[in-house]
Amino acid sequence: MDLIVWRETFETGNLRVDNQHKHLVDLINELFNHLNTKDKDEKMKLIFTELYEYTANHFTMEEEFMQEHKYIDYLKHKEEHVQFVAKVRDFKDRYFKGQAKINFELLNFLKDWLIKHIIGTDKATFAALKDKAGK
Repeated sequence: MDLIVWRETFETGNLRVDNQHKHLVDLINELFNHLNTKDKDEKMKLIFTELYEYTANHFTMEEEFMQEHKYIDYLKHKEEHVQFVAKVRDFKDRYFKGQAKINFELLNFLKDWLIKHIIGTDKATFAALKDKAGK
């Protein structure tokens, strides 16, 4: 069973972005599916590290795309990325020091943030960029 089921309503209209979002969903689902497995710690560390690094790379790609197309709300969108990465980095540091655990609360935070960001921010961003490119 997965925590997040990809839905058509998550699609931004940008295939590259949507494929990267799907991979982020897959990584969160992998963490969720390993929560109650035996000897999960090493696997969870690998998955969480990939999630952190992939998220940072994905955000960089989005930000470069927005800058290239002179997106008017670039700074606001980037700030959402910065705040999220800071929270995830803080958790990652605490997790690797043994001061935090991957649990349902964290996974629900990741799920809720990603879905809200995709539907609330990314869809509007890429719709505006598509409209701008069409003009």
